[in-house]
Amino acid sequence: MKKFLKLCGTGLLVIGMFAVLCGCMTEEDKALAKENVRTGRGLVKAYVAENYGEYAKIQEIECINQAKDGGPIPDFYDHPSNYVRASVEVKQERFQVLVNVETGAGYDNRYEDSVNESMQRYAVSRGGIPKPEAVLLKYFPIEITEIPDSACFGFAQPNTKLFEQLLYQGKSNIRVLFQYVDEYLRPLEAEGEKLIPMDREIGRLQIGFVSFRTSLPGDLSWRQMDELMNEVNESVSETCIIDRWKSYDSETDTYVYPEELDVTYHHYDLLALDGGISLVYDTETLEVDVKEEKAPETTVALDKRFVTWDGKQYQITGRQKQEQTEFDIENQSIHLFFPDKYEDLFLVSEQDGDEDWNQLYSGWDGTMTEWFAVHGGQSEITFGLYTEMD
Repeated sequence: MKKFLKLCGTGLLVIGMFAVLCGCMTEEDKALAKENVRTGRGLVKAYVAENYGEYAKIQEIECINQAKDGGPIPDFYDHPSNYVRASVEVKQERFQVLVNVETGAGYDNRYEDSVNESMQRYAVSRGGIPKPEAVLLKYFPIEITEIPDSACFGFAQPNTKLFEQLLYQGKSNIRVLFQYVDEYLRPLEAEGEKLIPMDREIGRLQIGFVSFRTSLPGDLSWRQMDELMNEVNESVSETCIIDRWKSYDSETDTYVYPEELDVTYHHYDLLALDGGISLVYDTETLEVDVKEEKAPETTVALDKRFVTWDGKQYQITGRQKQEQTEFDIENQSIHLFFPDKYEDLFLVSEQDGDEDWNQLYSGWDGTMTEWFAVHGGQSEITFGLYTEMD
């Protein structure tokens, strides 16, 4: 299964690169994009006049392409959406306006800085959280699904100047990331209801607390924020995530808020192995023991003979903790992270009697990883690094 997943990942990476290189637009779509821009000019000026009572001078305007379909058969063509984005100047102040040329719905990022500043004041006033090294806020209108999220970050309803407005309008998908270095975050599980109101409807909101091992990563995309909070990562030691948003209730055929907040906590231990290899696992779900031993000089897999890279192999015992009841393959797995020098080496492993081998390569994010899921309460795993013999 792991080899199949690796092949799928490689295939998706190649397809994605091909799509970037080959993305183009038909003549019909080019004409539609041009028409959207023409229509959008008037709508942008009308939006500013109606909501701010001012005349807008358009500096730049573009038609935003639709979000790419992530299905099994990707569309390599670009297609214009109904949204145009314009940079405008109003009394020497510049901001951007996003308008749907079909519905007339509009948004802007005029007060994005003000929203960011008030969000930090809001967090301090609501909960007794330790002072973070950095705070990152990203948001976009919840109604917009046709274009990529990144195309509408920082846009909100007109005259949205405060984080509370953004929150209580119920029309934004909001993610807040509090970043720390070497901080103990477990007590933050109890801060959820102080930070996220339960007495009224809000937008989609996720607040994440992340403690990094040594240093902060800087600005992050929406996807990177999600990965740092929800996936095992070599640089992260702890995460505490608090969510509240509507979900579909099949019994009533409506979208409702949960009665309780969704709060998850993970504490990741890192074991440094020889050669710069890092072994990472979630101490909330697993107990892990590692022993280093001498590796066989050679081994055979798929009728090929391999020779040991450094003469070492590792025996790993992974045990699921009794209190863990829900199966989560991500957080009940043992993850290995390899430095660049191991590129193209073969990782030969045996888990619970089943042998497997994989060639190490850099993924889309530039890292080389391998993982082993712990099954049935406990798993015994052995792995070593080999090169193929001439």
